[in-house]
Amino acid sequence: IRNQWKLLSEEYEIEKELFGLESTPTHSSLKSFLEKKYIYINEKDEKIQIIMNLLFSNQSHLNYITEELKGENFEQLIINNKINKDSFHDFQQMNINFLIENGIISVNNYGVIFTTKKQLDRIHIFSNIYYYGVIHYYHVNRKISTNKAVKCWQREIDEMIVEGLLICENTFFAKPEEDFLSYILNNSKFDNALGLRNKYSHGSVVEENQDDYLYILIILVVYTIKINEELTIYNNYK
Repeated sequence: IRNQWKLLSEEYEIEKELFGLESTPTHSSLKSFLEKKYIYINEKDEKIQIIMNLLFSNQSHLNYITEELKGENFEQLIINNKINKDSFHDFQQMNINFLIENGIISVNNYGVIFTTKKQLDRIHIFSNIYYYGVIHYYHVNRKISTNKAVKCWQREIDEMIVEGLLICENTFFAKPEEDFLSYILNNSKFDNALGLRNKYSHGSVVEENQDDYLYILIILVVYTIKINEELTIYNNYK
């Protein structure tokens, strides 16, 4: 399947003659038809990781003011409560100022912390990357995803890429997906990998294992879903 996708993505067709000459490509080398398919934080910008930890980590010291004013994280605290900046303790003020200076949150004339729609959109983008490691440029991770919502999502992502906050890649699989597939199929990344491709290749004689068959079935389902998604989106956007 990987060989066929490589040919299709490069040649826009699968030629039998070329297929026989191809070695199996790695998951990370497979390319997408879609530009900017996957979005990641720019790890070269140290501020981004600080911002995300302050917003979403349950270990952030910004998520607790008093027993009455606390949240699972800072994002939930400010979304669910109307809080004056002065309510935060002195040792928290430096990080609050850091978030204000970097345009993540705002303070009105009365000293109350709030977020604009643009800031909320960016927090939503950061949140998805924090929890999932990646976001899809063509999907909004919400219960209701309209064309208008996707366009707003993409517009904000484009701005954040220009600002150097995010980076994009047009690989067929996202990095977390590559890790998952690598864990199941080979031993190149993880010492405790299942390595099913190596286990069953080259005519190896092994005992039948129902779990292995189920994992292989999962791989086939993943490939099928990814190919269908790719071609559907490509046809809608070309």
